Amino acid sequence: MKTPKNNSKLSSLLLFKQLTIKSIFALLIIGIGLMFSKQNNNPVLAQTNSQTTVDVELVLSVDVSGSISGNEFRLQRDGYVAAFNHPDVIEAIRRLPNGLAVTLQYWSTNSHNAIGWYHIKNETDAQNFANAIANASRPSSGYTNVTDAITSATQLLQDNNYNGTSLVIDVSGDGLDNRNGCDKGSYKVVASGIKGLARTPIEDIPCSALQGARDAAVAAGITINGLAILSPNKVVKSGKKVTVGNEDLDFIVGRNYFAFNREDEIHEYYEENVIGGENAFVEIANGFNDFERAAINKIKTEITNNIIFAD
Repeated sequence: MKTPKNNSKLSSLLLFKQLTIKSIFALLIIGIGLMFSKQNNNPVLAQTNSQTTVDVELVLSVDVSGSISGNEFRLQRDGYVAAFNHPDVIEAIRRLPNGLAVTLQYWSTNSHNAIGWYHIKNETDAQNFANAIANASRPSSGYTNVTDAITSATQLLQDNNYNGTSLVIDVSGDGLDNRNGCDKGSYKVVASGIKGLARTPIEDIPCSALQGARDAAVAAGITINGLAILSPNKVVKSGKKVTVGNEDLDFIVGRNYFAFNREDEIHEYYEENVIGGENAFVEIANGFNDFERAAINKIKTEITNNIIFAD
């Protein structure tokens, strides 16, 4: 299941689609060089762009924070390995005239670029990338810093040796950003004289730092998609309800199962705070056992959304 979000109109011509963000800057530099060469009556050789042209640049940004168990990490890792061995994904890549540039980073408190960039044009390339994912070790766990994940992935796209028509960040995770003050207000006392906490609506928990990182990436021509990993909410213990306005909220008397992650609604948090750019969407995994299916479908969609067919 995926939920779409369109943040820009698909009104540009195919010609402009074929001009990449990086190549536009290169053309500007060449133009400036030619202008000054005429003014000085001296020939100036414009610098050539040594970057490899690809159709899509993709950063897979994977949650390994403290909420991710060892088994859940393996299910994510194996899901991406399966995706790049899947015939549908390989066929989608094969139809890209210039191929796919892809890397994978793990993130928790900080981000870790695990395996570097791979240029994939065929089945052998895809299998080599899958093998690199399988052999990469997990970095230490920590906070759920989605903000840093997006900022770091943006830098990876801007600093590599590829020149892509489409730039995509693909964030997967199961929790709210809890490193930048973004989980505050997830639960609050809503009735005087009662010791406990009530779950507030997910749309009432904005994260300005995370939205700022997203907006900066989108302004740079990047699309951010999400893979939200849902699981049953852990905090409902007492079964009591408190009415706030017209809404009944789950109320927790104790804190034995208190959690900020809101695991059953994380897709809504991603829609509000994480995704952005052209054709941005959230793919939903109903638990970690569903991650492989969701990863395959998401990556296939990200590639086919950006195919310029050669045939």
